[in-house]
Amino acid sequence: MTALEKTWALNQTTSDTISVATGVLAAATSDNVQALAILACESFGATLPMATETRSKVEKSCTRDHQSAVLLFLKAQVGYKRGDCAWQLAQSDAGVRFLGLAAAFLTLDSWTAASTLQSLIYNAAENKKMVPTTTQLQQILHAVEYKLSLVSFAESAVGWSIWLARGQGNQQNGTNAPSQRFIIELIEAMSKIFRLGSSETCTLEIKAPLTEAAWTIAFIKWCVETPTVVTNEENLVACEANRAIIVRILNKPAQACQPQIAILNDIREIKSLLLDLPSGLEKFEGMISQRAFGALLMQTLFGDSNSLPYRACIEALPWACLLVTNHLHVGNSVDDTHRDEFHSKGSMPDMCDATSTNIFPSQDRLLSVIHSFLGRKLPIPRGSIPGDAIIRGLPLIRKNVDILRQNCLCDYCLNTINQPRRKCLIDIFFTDISVCISVILCISLIHTSNTDGPSVFYGSFQNWRSSRFVSAVQRICFHVGRQPLLILLEQLIEDILRLFGHSTNDSKRWIMTSSKGQILCPKIFYMKSVQADGALCLECTSGAIWFKDEKYTSVITNAPSMAYTQSHSQSVASEHMVTLNDEDLSADDHHSGGSELVSPKNLFPQFRAVWQVSVREQELQVVLFCPDFRSLPQRSPRDAFVSVIKSILVNCQHDKQTNLDAEHTFPLAKTTPAQPYPSNSLPDYTIGVVQCDGNEAMRFFTMCTGQGGVIRGDACLECCIRCCQIAKLRFIIC
Repeated sequence: MTALEKTWALNQTTSDTISVATGVLAAATSDNVQALAILACESFGATLPMATETRSKVEKSCTRDHQSAVLLFLKAQVGYKRGDCAWQLAQSDAGVRFLGLAAAFLTLDSWTAASTLQSLIYNAAENKKMVPTTTQLQQILHAVEYKLSLVSFAESAVGWSIWLARGQGNQQNGTNAPSQRFIIELIEAMSKIFRLGSSETCTLEIKAPLTEAAWTIAFIKWCVETPTVVTNEENLVACEANRAIIVRILNKPAQACQPQIAILNDIREIKSLLLDLPSGLEKFEGMISQRAFGALLMQTLFGDSNSLPYRACIEALPWACLLVTNHLHVGNSVDDTHRDEFHSKGSMPDMCDATSTNIFPSQDRLLSVIHSFLGRKLPIPRGSIPGDAIIRGLPLIRKNVDILRQNCLCDYCLNTINQPRRKCLIDIFFTDISVCISVILCISLIHTSNTDGPSVFYGSFQNWRSSRFVSAVQRICFHVGRQPLLILLEQLIEDILRLFGHSTNDSKRWIMTSSKGQILCPKIFYMKSVQADGALCLECTSGAIWFKDEKYTSVITNAPSMAYTQSHSQSVASEHMVTLNDEDLSADDHHSGGSELVSPKNLFPQFRAVWQVSVREQELQVVLFCPDFRSLPQRSPRDAFVSVIKSILVNCQHDKQTNLDAEHTFPLAKTTPAQPYPSNSLPDYTIGVVQCDGNEAMRFFTMCTGQGGVIRGDACLECCIRCCQIAKLRFIIC
């Protein structure tokens, strides 16, 4: 038998080389980055130590290429793209190691992260002239962000921060990142010690201030496994790594702490010592689970979980959340209060079930979010919620208020006007509870297929105390004698977007955004129908927005808003801002009859609602129009969001074909989805009827006028007319 000989196929090697080069060029073109920067990052990754678990997470995240055409209305896709920078780097072990480092660096300021990376590559490169610039590296970090934001490094750092803060009151510990020089020296030290083939046993000993300890410990665990953590000469955590790494936490004021990195040989002699390391950077940021976010927020505001304020807040949360959902209303104008008193005006028709759309989801959904937020189940509130007195009267709330009143030095608590003005401790306590309530309510408006729920942007709650949403919640829960409150729609959207790390530059034109690996979009765009509960819910999807193979960060509307912003107590027909499209109505449509309008019909079976998309830098601009009307009316899809919060859903037990009462004297007019309001030439009390039963496209187009109306479900026309009169609405959508 002929002996087997080892062979090497040169043609295959050449083919592989060309394939790799083509992949790098394709990735560079896809993400608009420099091919040299991709190659440099991959080469640098070969020098980095990276834990097996980290490499597994990063590779799984970056090799995803799933795209779903769920945005059929935009003819766009959401998800992950194959062949981009992250995918290309994940094809090699060195690239995966670099991506692991990039995932940790995403918690830093983008320029600081790129500058740190540039220094590391420069120090490791043989040819200094071929090192990418800071700007080029920043572009790569931006390109891989959407695949790496959710790989949980930030959650690990926050978890260590919570653990280190135990028993420290409400002090935040470990929430800062180390200095740029400290990070560079730490990475280079770990690279030397954990380099394959090193025959010398070394120990890495790090002294870190308490404020920077969490990020430092998380980063070491991310790269090489959990280190030994020592504080006050007590070992808190045992080292898991093959070579010893010790982190000594300095429990001194930050100004008096000097970070230090020492490399010791096997007999504890110092081989290398760095003492003059500067103080750390600002607070790190990143995406974390709602449970980690809740734990950190509660600890920051109320201290230890056994403290009285902490327990008082937990006692109040279920009651307070339900109270707010019953009294807080959302509109697009400060005068938009006509629907708030709907159920108290007039008598409802017999056997009629008319419901104002509820902005927030059901009670079960709210309690589920509270459970995820706190990591514990709470008793279900029983009975009705009489008002804010029940929140102030809860035992632990009342007990903590009594203690705060004894220690508070504000004018009100001291009952004096001679003392200098100070903030009231009781008001601060109520504000902190209101912050937690507001965050929970914002999270409850997010629907996602992820079993762990949406990831929240750590760092977003820093300015929550100044939020108008928080102020409204505080007034509802803790002020006796308040009137029903209304918060502007754009204010609520801004708070939700900020909570999830999205841009809030133009919330009045917002349609959809993609940031930090998550996409937020109104659920109504997917469903094209209105639900009684959770009318303002947003759909959260992982990935990015892709349109014609290009990635975009936002979708906004470029159509003028047609939403009515005047008070409905005035003459709507003469003052509303929607331009009448009388040319789309025949002469027979301007009549005052009603018998042929009793039965729901679809008079627009072939009419289409078309999404027109225009491309701008990093954003898509959309407008909704119907080419089947002669006037070619254009609408803002966002105004459907406004219409939802103004409309009434009506069902009844009568037969839908029931004729109008013979005593019915209110004139009706057949109107269209382009103009649901009756013509100005008709009496002010005329009610329009839009006959588009079962045509979801035209029903949605009708709502895009931004006007509130009666949405007819399984109801007779008589009940719908009565509800219009009570709520002072001017049209019915069949």
